Amino acid sequence: MTPAPNDRSSNLTPRPFVDWCVGYFEALAAADARDHWQRGLNTAREWLRLINAPSVSPKEVSSLVGIAQANQHRGSGWNVMAIGIRSWAAECGCTEPSFEEFYDRREWAREALDKHVSAAHAADILFEHFQRRTHQDPDQEIWDLGLNTARTWRDLIHRDSVPGLERAALLESARRNAKRHETEDWWVLEQAIDRWSKGSRSAWRIASPRVH
Repeated sequence: MTPAPNDRSSNLTPRPFVDWCVGYFEALAAADARDHWQRGLNTAREWLRLINAPSVSPKEVSSLVGIAQANQHRGSGWNVMAIGIRSWAAECGCTEPSFEEFYDRREWAREALDKHVSAAHAADILFEHFQRRTHQDPDQEIWDLGLNTARTWRDLIHRDSVPGLERAALLESARRNAKRHETEDWWVLEQAIDRWSKGSRSAWRIASPRVH
């Protein structure tokens, strides 16, 4: 089994580190069929292909950086690989997201679960968050489902009334996907929907969202 990653793993020179990433995700994908390991393996292999290529386009590098950014919180292996990919992109002379933008300091998560934020505003935050993820890492079920779930929640919030069965079905779907995908993105969405579904006045303010 490839050793577990640590914060120093991405300090390896590019080719050995990329080989390490491939081996790490190969071992995990072979033992566990969940999507985030296979996605990690595919990403590591794409990075290896780009490193071995005689030349790479800015679009190819940007695409890889987007995938790394979207998935960096899906485990320690993903995290150190994302660090390495961003550093490599900078060495290639490509424009990469700023430190704050790339490492996604999770302000969106704190704001979405803030007890002073209205349900409607929280839904907007999470809709925009998953929309960003679909742009960074296109055509991936994890983000498409999240976007659709946030959209459905937002639509329900703006209805005059929502039957209990519809609330329950949405919450159950969010819980199932949060457990399946094991990412903070989904966990925050599930927690926010759960708070709304309970209909507690202490959980959500009736007032409009704060202006920052």
